[in-house]
Formats: sequence, C-alpha cells, structure tokens
Amino acid sequence: MGRTYADFLDFTEKNPYVNVCEMDTVEGRKGGKVLLTIFFRNCDLQLMYIRDTNTSASVTEVFNSIRTVLDDDFAKVFPLLLSDRGTEFTNPSAVEINTVTGEIQCRLFYCDPQQTNQKSRCERNHEYIRYILPKGTSFDQLTQKDVDLVMNHVNSMPRGSLNAKAPVQLFIELYGEETATRLGLEYIPLDQLCLKPELLKK
Repeated sequence: MGRTYADFLDFTEKNPYVNVCEMDTVEGRKGGKVLLTIFFRNCDLQLMYIRDTNTSASVTEVFNSIRTVLDDDFAKVFPLLLSDRGTEFTNPSAVEINTVTGEIQCRLFYCDPQQTNQKSRCERNHEYIRYILPKGTSFDQLTQKDVDLVMNHVNSMPRGSLNAKAPVQLFIELYGEETATRLGLEYIPLDQLCLKPELLKK
C-alpha cells in the first residue's frame, strides 16, 4: 500500500468526495511541549492537541483518545490524512488501525520531501494560532483545556472563503453538534473573540 503524494493524488482522484485532513506539528520552546494540529479542508476547522514530546507515540496517544470519544464515528470524520514526513508521523498503522477491532479506519499519506506546500492550508491556518502563541513562546505550561480555548477562538473567526461563516459553524453543519462537542469544539460569539496572547492570561 503506497503512501506517497502521488499515491495520495491517485486516491483522491478515485475518491473525489472524501474529505482530506492535513496534519502538522506546531512547536513551542525547543525540546518542550508541542501541538498536533489536524486541519479539515472541507470547512477550514483545525483541531489542536497538546503533546509532551514530539514523538510518534504521542501522536498515537492522541488518535487513541480521539477514537475513544468518537467511537464508530471516527472513520466518518477522519477518512483521509495527509502529513509531512516528520518523525512524529512514522507509525502510520497506529493512526489508521483500530487496535481493538483491527479495522483500518482511515488512510495516511505523506507529502513529498521538503514540499510543505502540498499541505499549505494547514500551515497557513497556524498563523491564527501564532496570534495567541507567538513563535518562541513556550507551550510547557499549557494544558489541553488551554489549547481547547485557543482552538475554539481560532475556529470561531469568520472566514471570507466560507461566506462569512466560522469554521466551527460549518463543521457542525457537516458532522453534527454531538460530534463537535465530543471533540471539545464550541462556538465563541464574535464580540467575545480574542486572538491575542491575553486570551491565556490567568
């Protein structure tokens, strides 16, 4: 089973209606905690998960937790994943396969080496995260609750490309309120949005 970008293009050509999720890592202080981000091309929504270390084991842990909360809906929400070739993404089977049932629930493909433009929408969306967590900021003090707060403010910002809807609103239309709630998603009204470091001041 090929996992190259050419294989990805072939798969999407044969399955044009399958949504693609782009995966990436956002780093804080070097050697410290990092974020796993998962960007939905069909609605511009980006999930965010804090990880203690940038390892494949930590990515597996995130996907195991997602499987737990989504149960049978996992395959519907994450049918197709695209990532770079970072070491944290080098255990594709652990992402794709439900270890309890042995079922292959999704497919993971890789961008070509040094071709981050092949998942550019994910990386562009990181700009919103950097409004709140500027480059060089340590993530070591962050909890998943903090990251959920960042995630919900970023995903509640209306986008011109979505006809002035927020990504989280479109996600709910596509996948339902219950799925959104399970993933920790919540709509923040426009007059309460804060895309500044002050959001996390305690």
